[in-house]
Amino acid sequence: MIMNKMIKRIILATTCVIALGTGVWYYTSRVQTPVYEFEFARDSESILDMFKKDWYWLDASFEHYTPEAIIYKLKNRTPHINPLYAGTMRIKVLREQDQLVGFITYHKENADLGRILYLSVKSEMRGKRYGEVLARYAIDDLIAMGAKKIRLVTRTDNESAQKLYKRLGFVETSRSDGFVSFEYFVR
Repeated sequence: MIMNKMIKRIILATTCVIALGTGVWYYTSRVQTPVYEFEFARDSESILDMFKKDWYWLDASFEHYTPEAIIYKLKNRTPHINPLYAGTMRIKVLREQDQLVGFITYHKENADLGRILYLSVKSEMRGKRYGEVLARYAIDDLIAMGAKKIRLVTRTDNESAQKLYKRLGFVETSRSDGFVSFEYFVR
């Protein structure tokens, strides 16, 4: 009888230690890299390189890609070429050892709706949750700006992006012409 109680206590203590260790490992292994404000002189060349390599994945109008259009959007912080939108787009970058790892752009479309436009991580840096760090930052910032919903679009064949968005709480709302739309509803 006493032996059974002791065995149960040992099993319970071991289970608690394993659970605690797993929790500590999970939270300390997550990416801790800070997100920075975009600086045109420092970051634009790296972002342009990422667009050149991944334009198909980043924008629906990839057949109309021009570096000038991206430079204009970055320089003027605008989601559109229309000058009325200048200054409305936020651009954040993730850097490690003075190198750009990835970036995200987002803006408010109206008082309640936010939109994530571009999210990209350099191919050699993928699989380290940098995209998640950038997306969480944008979500939190859009919520702080008053967004009640956040929308984004990705390609139907970009399964890793879809997994990321679902993991973050986005819900698929439609599929059409090779694209899938997602919405995040603020609780």
